[in-house]
Amino acid sequence: MSKSVSTRAIWLGILGLCFIPGGLAFGQAADFRRGDANDDGELNVSDAISALIFLFEGKAAAVSCQDAADLDDNGVLEAADAIYGLRFLFLGGEAPPAPFADCGPDPTEDPLDCGSSTDCESGGRDGGEITLSSVSGQAKFIDGEILVRFQPDAARFRAENFRRGFGAALIQEFRGIGVQHWRLPPGLAVDQAIRTLKVNPMVEIAEPNYLVYEDAIPNDPRFGELWGLHNTGQLGGTPDADIDAPEAWDLTQGSNTVLVAVVDTGVEYTHQDLAGNIWSNPAEANGITGFDDDGNGYVDDLRGWDFVNDDNDPMDDRDHGTHVSGTIGARANNGKGVAGVSWNVKIMPLKFLNSSGTGTTANAIRAILYAASFRDGGGNTIARVHNYSWGGGAFSLFLEDAIRSSGAVVCASAGNSGSDSIQYPAGYSAANLISVAATDRKDAKASFSSYGSDWVDLGAPGVDILSTILRSKYGLKSGTSMAAPHVAGVAALILALYPASTNAEVKDRILLGADPVASLAGITVTGGRLNAYGALTVAPPPADAIPPAAVTDLQVKTDPQIGDLITMVAIDLTCTAPGDDGSAGTAFRYDVRYSTSPIVSDADFAAATPALGEPAPQPSGSAESFFINALQPGTTYHIAMKALDEAGNASPLSNAIAAATDASGGLLSVADLWVSFSYSGGYQRKPFTYVLIQDELGYPVDSASVKGNWSGCLTGIGSGVTWIDGWTGKIEHPRSYNCQNSSCTFNFTANNVTHAFVPWDGVPLTDSIWCF
Repeated sequence: MSKSVSTRAIWLGILGLCFIPGGLAFGQAADFRRGDANDDGELNVSDAISALIFLFEGKAAAVSCQDAADLDDNGVLEAADAIYGLRFLFLGGEAPPAPFADCGPDPTEDPLDCGSSTDCESGGRDGGEITLSSVSGQAKFIDGEILVRFQPDAARFRAENFRRGFGAALIQEFRGIGVQHWRLPPGLAVDQAIRTLKVNPMVEIAEPNYLVYEDAIPNDPRFGELWGLHNTGQLGGTPDADIDAPEAWDLTQGSNTVLVAVVDTGVEYTHQDLAGNIWSNPAEANGITGFDDDGNGYVDDLRGWDFVNDDNDPMDDRDHGTHVSGTIGARANNGKGVAGVSWNVKIMPLKFLNSSGTGTTANAIRAILYAASFRDGGGNTIARVHNYSWGGGAFSLFLEDAIRSSGAVVCASAGNSGSDSIQYPAGYSAANLISVAATDRKDAKASFSSYGSDWVDLGAPGVDILSTILRSKYGLKSGTSMAAPHVAGVAALILALYPASTNAEVKDRILLGADPVASLAGITVTGGRLNAYGALTVAPPPADAIPPAAVTDLQVKTDPQIGDLITMVAIDLTCTAPGDDGSAGTAFRYDVRYSTSPIVSDADFAAATPALGEPAPQPSGSAESFFINALQPGTTYHIAMKALDEAGNASPLSNAIAAATDASGGLLSVADLWVSFSYSGGYQRKPFTYVLIQDELGYPVDSASVKGNWSGCLTGIGSGVTWIDGWTGKIEHPRSYNCQNSSCTFNFTANNVTHAFVPWDGVPLTDSIWCF
């Protein structure tokens, strides 16, 4: 190949990259001026190498690292180096040789940090999934999707341009934990994408979107007693091998002020033994049908949400979540069926596992953050207990972050491997999580139950558990899935009797109140089985009296090229993380507030507006980065924050700062949209879309109205309103289309954006999906 042909091939690739929406280092489109990175008046190899350095290192500059760019290590920057890099980036194959590591991490490193190369090998494709061997066994994940978090110092507009240059679409963003959910461009495998992202210093971590599964072992239905609550020796059991529920009920039978989020396959909320204890969203119950009354991005979410089908009907279609819910809080003294551990409680149905019991990490995070978003007037999470009767997939830092920031006591099933192999989420080290093994009616560890002296906290009844199932019936199930809700029910009893308890105190009561049993000695943290009465009556350990240290360096985040990162609607902030006990450890959560009046006292802080989406605290001394959205333009805001520990101790008030939003000059843009369709039955498809609106620095815009046009298979007008993360709710076409024996395309073009005070740049954006 001649050099002229090589250079031309390079620039065909570079021009194509620059036409990706958002552009690369050279701007929004591929013209000569933007492509000439070294400003010598020619489009040449050096310019191509500069583009590659931007892709791999996240910075736009002429070639400044000879060794890093010289991929074939011959001492010369030439066309072969550029072609080698492009091939690696987009086609995979052999990684660039070692000298590339001189300017960053080694791209040949294992992308999943699994240790040796044999621990993390790409497997075959099975039904659209890719399997990877990992330290936790076979971990399946969704092909074409990844989860990404950028470094705290990566400016939002640069991160956005990098994603666009990578060719990935933003499916959703989890503001509470600073994570983006991407859809990869066609032909780019998950492991290749993660390997490439690890090289870039802008990226903190990238993970697959793992699949997780319910932790149930189905049995043939048969009548049985609730031996786990009160064991009299029925069916060959050992008397008192139970959780002493009747004794606990003498102290409390629960309270309807306690809310438990059941993150599962949904709940049959019409079940005769559950209907009276199902949570109702007050804003939607008293609001307008078809309108997002509480502004959380979910329309008519009256009783939770279905994250599988993305609608407001979290009805169970498998039995699992309904069975779990019955153990937690089936109604008692109603002359029907069974009684739950907590007779009086409210259950929030959150469906993220499908009809086959499978779900994704991304949807689990969505469900967890949804539950955590409901706050009382003091900014405290109202869903104080979560139940996770599922597991699988490899370790996910992002899922662990969501659990840490949930504000709840999380009860998770340990798994049914019959071994000490760690299962997630039960194996996470989050202080607010309780990992639960299963025991039988003789107080033996269930043969199928996972165990672990350093990660499984205690056992609970999990064999032949009678509870609610679909169609207002009752049935028996076994598994650690059935054990975890016993613990969740006891947590609800504790909060009913001691409503001021912190998460740490609830967990301490459950672990300290457990009955020692021989079968769990040495293979669980406590060596004990759950005891409800013991949890309610045990003397808790001395309260944590040491609050976190105060934040002293809260400030507006700056960029060397832009200056203060402030727009018409958002202010970017940074600070150094305090500790949990003074300056030691890791705080539990942040409380950031803002006001148009100075914040100089605790009273001023209490009267200020709580911000949404504070990050999960990092270890003491770490750099924190977050922003406040949904602000008014041309307004001076006073901002301060506190850090809290798990015991509820609040740090002293931070230094207060004042910052003014821009009065004019900012523009809204349609930053992203994606189209998909749901299956209405048979060959019927119903198209829907989500649209992302951002301002000029890439900050999401709240409360922007979006309208657009459907075309292709169906025509029509769609509209929606953005939430705090900049995404609209689901914009669905009212009609379905029959794709049998035909093919066409659903298109949606967002071509009209309005906001009370921010202008729109007027550029529409279109996405489509093919139906056949």
